[in-house]
Amino acid sequence: MVSRALLVGVPITDVPDLPPLDGAPHDVRRIAGVLTGRGFDEIEMHPEGLDVAPFKKRLFDLRARTTDNDMALVYFSGHGFRLPTHDRAEADGHDECLVLSDDVLADNWFRAALWTPAIHGRWITCADTCFGATAFLEYNLLRADERRDGGEAVHMAAELDVVTVPIDILGTAVTVDVPVEVVDVHALRQTGIARVSLAAAGEGESAQQTTQGRLISSWYTDRIVETIEADPATTYATLWTQLQRRWAVDRLSFHDPLGEPWMSSSDAARSMLSAPAFAALDFRP
Repeated sequence: MVSRALLVGVPITDVPDLPPLDGAPHDVRRIAGVLTGRGFDEIEMHPEGLDVAPFKKRLFDLRARTTDNDMALVYFSGHGFRLPTHDRAEADGHDECLVLSDDVLADNWFRAALWTPAIHGRWITCADTCFGATAFLEYNLLRADERRDGGEAVHMAAELDVVTVPIDILGTAVTVDVPVEVVDVHALRQTGIARVSLAAAGEGESAQQTTQGRLISSWYTDRIVETIEADPATTYATLWTQLQRRWAVDRLSFHDPLGEPWMSSSDAARSMLSAPAFAALDFRP
């Protein structure tokens, strides 16, 4: 039962017209400190950037080493990017991308290459980026005549990989519905992958950096670390609730829009929502 993490920060990129993110290395080191204190066995850090090819290789290595009894956490702090696409699986008409040091990596790479039946264990992904909600997620196109209702059936959801999202102070789990067309629609397929996905902002929203003294970091990572340090028993469900509370207040003080914190879970990861957040499998607060 091993808990491993891959943490990547990209402060500078070759992608044109994207300014430096001086806080990204600090974000990675802060998350590394949280994971160390919460029992992670192996932590691989790249706070000063990583190219696309080595990033993919490290993800494949992490997948190969993760067994059914293990946990894998992938954290990314950097720019997010959107590319126009005609892919019908993208309801907003864009591929959401992570911006690595040399190029962008679109979300559909994860569908095609990483989230395959060969994957095992429990996974946490966290994208502290603009447009980050679906950057790590895979998509499946569900036709209208394939819809099912009731029990463990798939419901129409705001994101393809969303099943339950705690939305109130008590952490009540609900399914978020969105308007859909009668034909091809965005919806979840139960994949069997146990995964909780967190992000600093929705598909069309922006994440923001903050300044504390001489240190620059992201609002989202700051709030994650602050919440967990205040209460080590914080679960993923309660973390999301606390982030929503802080966002409702803090967004009023930002000149630019502050993206709303986002979380989703697959069917197989429902029990993970009540586990201690950013903690190893055997961690006891």
